[in-house]
Amino acid sequence: MNLPRGERIQDNLRLYINLFCWIPIRLFYRLNSSNRSEMRKKLEAFVARHPRFHWLNFPFSLRHKWYWYKGIWTDAFGLSGFWVGMEEDFPPHWLESLSREGIGLDIGAHRGYWTLSQANRLSSEARVFLLEPDPENYSYIIENLRRNRFYRGIPLPIAAWHSPARLRFFRKPSDRFSTTGRISEEGQEVWATSIDALVKALALPMVSWIKIDVEGAEEAVLKGAAHTLQVMRPTL
Repeated sequence: MNLPRGERIQDNLRLYINLFCWIPIRLFYRLNSSNRSEMRKKLEAFVARHPRFHWLNFPFSLRHKWYWYKGIWTDAFGLSGFWVGMEEDFPPHWLESLSREGIGLDIGAHRGYWTLSQANRLSSEARVFLLEPDPENYSYIIENLRRNRFYRGIPLPIAAWHSPARLRFFRKPSDRFSTTGRISEEGQEVWATSIDALVKALALPMVSWIKIDVEGAEEAVLKGAAHTLQVMRPTL
């Protein structure tokens, strides 16, 4: 059985105790929901009301713990993504179409989980630029790349947009355990650029593929990538 392994024995014990305590909560909402989406919304509402009972925090804090799982070192939050799987968002036929060579852009890289999960598909000559405007997530990208010795990944603390700009990035203050945010009229200021401007500034000779996960800002990102899409024709 493929189980997460922490850096220390006590890290393993804390993880499994936390998960054991989380199971009754998850089971309750599963039995009282008609589908998976409804259950997820109810769980999110529960955590917003009672953040201390989130599995990352009760009874032990796992916020700065790392675990080895499926050949990857990930911070504790990333385990949930690997457990659920990323196949629904990124089907096998799309993954198979990605070039093993060249340069890829991970737009909305979050904490680098997706790039790390695909690292074995890439050749030693491939390079991936990971764009993530959220400061906390960006710090986790750096640490996750370092722990996995994935030096072909180049993290950039910027957002992708239709043009270079200063934007505001918002994450709900009540969502202590949310690790995603979105471009909004409120929040902290972040730097943003377009894919076309980024490609030009870095003098990239080719872009082989682009993965985009930007919480509703996809239209703006694609508008700023028009020239790159037309000339370089990356897998999107």
